[in-house]
Amino acid sequence: MKSIPDPSAVFPNEYGTSCFIRNVVTAPNILIGEYTYYDDPEDAAGFEKNNVLYN
Repeated sequence: MKSIPDPSAVFPNEYGTSCFIRNVVTAPNILIGEYTYYDDPEDAAGFEKNNVLYN
């Protein structure tokens, strides 16, 4: 049986390509759910820098 990933982990998979973005986004006015993830093979932890254009 598969286990549910820990929502406090930055990278829930062993490849480091998926990132729970709630743990890396720092802007206080961006609300993110507990299991919301972003998948990017180049910079998974760079969601805010690469995708939030007007904040």
